[in-house]
Amino acid sequence: MDLARASLAEVVAGLEKQDFGSRDVVDACLEVAKKNVGRTHAYVQLFEHEARRAADEADVRRRYSLKKSPLDGVPVAIKDNMLLVGSRPSSAI
Repeated sequence: MDLARASLAEVVAGLEKQDFGSRDVVDACLEVAKKNVGRTHAYVQLFEHEARRAADEADVRRRYSLKKSPLDGVPVAIKDNMLLVGSRPSSAI
């Protein structure tokens, strides 16, 4: 399965069955994002370290049946007009 292009349902099901981990999904998504950044300009910033750390933490929670929600460990992209701690605002600048 191409984890970077899998549907949300496929990712959640795979995480539940432990067919793969959150870290695997994050790594696949980051690989595609970095590969295409020059062509698509889809991302202003990639928080690679933070995403991998969060994925590793989610994998531990799942391993011990302590997941926060069914979506725990599923990577997300956040529009750059949202202010996040540790990021630089870029909307309308």
